[in-house]
Amino acid sequence: MAACLEEAFGAPVLERYGMSETCTLASNALPPAHRKAGSVGKAVFNEVAIVDDAQNVVGPDTVGEIVARGPGVVDHYLDDPAATAAAFVDGWFRTGDLGRLDTDGYLTLCGRIKDVINRGGEKIGTGEVESVLLAHPAVGEACVFSIPHPTLGEEVAAAVVLAPNMRVTERELRSHAARLLTGFKVPRRVAFVASLPVNASNKTGRAEREGLRAHLLRDAASSTMHQQPRSAIERQVAALWSERLGVPVDSIGRDDDFFLLGGDSLQVYELFVRLRTRYGIAVGLADLFDDASTVAGMARLVERSLRAPPTSRVATRLVPIKEEGDWPPLFAVPGSVFSETSAGAHELLRDGAILCRGAEDVLAELFPAIEGAKPLPAAAAIPAALSADARLLARSAPSALRGVSKR
Repeated sequence: MAACLEEAFGAPVLERYGMSETCTLASNALPPAHRKAGSVGKAVFNEVAIVDDAQNVVGPDTVGEIVARGPGVVDHYLDDPAATAAAFVDGWFRTGDLGRLDTDGYLTLCGRIKDVINRGGEKIGTGEVESVLLAHPAVGEACVFSIPHPTLGEEVAAAVVLAPNMRVTERELRSHAARLLTGFKVPRRVAFVASLPVNASNKTGRAEREGLRAHLLRDAASSTMHQQPRSAIERQVAALWSERLGVPVDSIGRDDDFFLLGGDSLQVYELFVRLRTRYGIAVGLADLFDDASTVAGMARLVERSLRAPPTSRVATRLVPIKEEGDWPPLFAVPGSVFSETSAGAHELLRDGAILCRGAEDVLAELFPAIEGAKPLPAAAAIPAALSADARLLARSAPSALRGVSKR
């Protein structure tokens, strides 16, 4: 956009940042000086810092509240001591904006604190998610807001206006976001609207976001009504969800979202174990934040996995770290795959992730470089299915394909 404006008007376009209480806080420099597209430049006239929730100044590339002090910043609000006390901390003026400073001192805006979504303690800036959605060529406008979650409090949702003559599905847009965002920041619901509502200031404010939230929840409720699971695997997946979530299976629709039904991270891993036990496949968090978050999507993942060769099913469960080397493969064993009754399970669960070396003696001997790791009592402590997976991969894959090597 800036490049197009510069070409049209024959003048440089500078991104800068300020407010009524501060005058200009940051600005990109005029050519030929360096500018960073997407940032609002470096601090000018005043000091700018980023602080965390405890008002401690944080380092580069950390998102927090933007604070400022200096000759261009007001020191109080006239005849309003309460507002003054709320706006100033240790001489710093709190802007209420979220941002981050890079190692070169360039400031990037990330949203407003009031617009932050608190998803089970994880703070998500709506501006960051909106920027990712707007990066898709089919998206003309985007507005991100929270929707209720039964256990996490809030979940991420978005309303999108498509660019002229462009099309994209909710699934495609969520997949796009999943490639650029941490999983918990990916919108659980996306509503397509003809236009975004705006207030007198031509902004989509809090009241307008409330209207979008109500519209999305109303449409979501009607779209999933009577959409019961269709195939046998969809019904099996719905039954597994019902068991984990403690909700009646008849109330789970094929397009319902696992997290929006009340699922959390602990229930997710319990579900992973059940899928592995029943179908011999593995589902990762990336799948849950993408297509497999719905009953229908998870059923599709199960069907694709069942059609795949056994070796490829194993490969999806192990993270490739080094793809060459002459040592035998090393396998990462998450403690959560062990049942509470397995021998030595309490040590394995306590240690979290155990690295093992194997080929013929798969998973029986601990890699000695792991500090504080407890020795396995016996190979029998490893579930037979997991050992079989590791043996299969060890026979079919190059040495050290999935794991780490001392060399």
